[in-house]
Amino acid sequence: MRKVLGASEWSIIYILSGEFIKPVALSVLIALPLSYVQARYWLNSFAYRIDLHLWYFAGAGLLALFISWLTVGLQALKPAKMNPIQCLRDE
Repeated sequence: MRKVLGASEWSIIYILSGEFIKPVALSVLIALPLSYVQARYWLNSFAYRIDLHLWYFAGAGLLALFISWLTVGLQALKPAKMNPIQCLRDE
């Protein structure tokens, strides 16, 4: 419907991606400290230990955000590029 009203392709992709990225970002923010504490607790039981750095977990969170943005962005590109007349004709 936004395409019919004159929205650009990038604004449609931005709206659809933004709605999906928010829950993913929230889940990453919740999971990062929990996984860091759990991994430190688990690694303390071994004789040979490694140092955990927070950027390991931050990198994994950023990678998850990027993959979800890329997936949703590519899926949102399909309806954004469609001709709105075709959609209205089918309805």
